[in-house]
Amino acid sequence: MADRPVPEPGGENARERTGLPAWVWIVMILVAVGAALGSAAWVESGKGAVPNQAPGQPEQFCNTVGELQSIGDLSLAVGGQDTGLQPAIDGLRRLADAEPPAVIRDDLEQLADALVGVQDDARSVAADDPEGLATVMRSLQDRLRDLQPASDRVDAYTEKWCGASLNSSTGDG
Repeated sequence: MADRPVPEPGGENARERTGLPAWVWIVMILVAVGAALGSAAWVESGKGAVPNQAPGQPEQFCNTVGELQSIGDLSLAVGGQDTGLQPAIDGLRRLADAEPPAVIRDDLEQLADALVGVQDDARSVAADDPEGLATVMRSLQDRLRDLQPASDRVDAYTEKWCGASLNSSTGDG
């Protein structure tokens, strides 16, 4: 069996130089994103009071909830412009634009901003940089842990007004 050539730095086969394949890192990121945004394990009692004010544009709001559900599990790619998070970011911003109560709008904007931050971090890491990827993972986990109450409030609100949860994956993705 012939020896494989050593890949050039940053070359086409650069990701083969890491100890773990790139897909392993991406799966770890998916697990962290899914745990924060797609977990049905968060207890109902932790969600707090649900605002009694319907969204100003209820049809747009609930249609967007359905669109977000159809995304399914989020994926995150590193080292490129398309990180895989943009559909979720856009959906959260559309929910905020549908005129929910101020507390929910603020939560939606915080969640979208957090995903933008993760997206920026992911774009700055090369696919063959396990240390950089570990830093992105820690940043992601910190951001999502800090935003769990906001995610819980948004989820309770979407359940109340649209009969649908954003904290469970129902899409085919």
